[in-house]
Amino acid sequence: MLGYPAAEHTWALILALVKQVSAEDSIMHEGGWQQGLSTGLRTTRWVLLAWASWVPRWLQSGWLLE
Repeated sequence: MLGYPAAEHTWALILALVKQVSAEDSIMHEGGWQQGLSTGLRTTRWVLLAWASWVPRWLQSGWLLE
């Protein structure tokens, strides 16, 4: 059994979003090929950090309950 399945799944989803796996998969199934270069993780690091710090505050604000 894996040590932290939820954390590993979370990282798999983040990587899939950053690397646009779904879009590339669709293109491949339509007979196409890679469309451009993949985004590097280094360029998205600050966006992920900002998102990770913003979401808890947003959830605590109760905005969803209004």
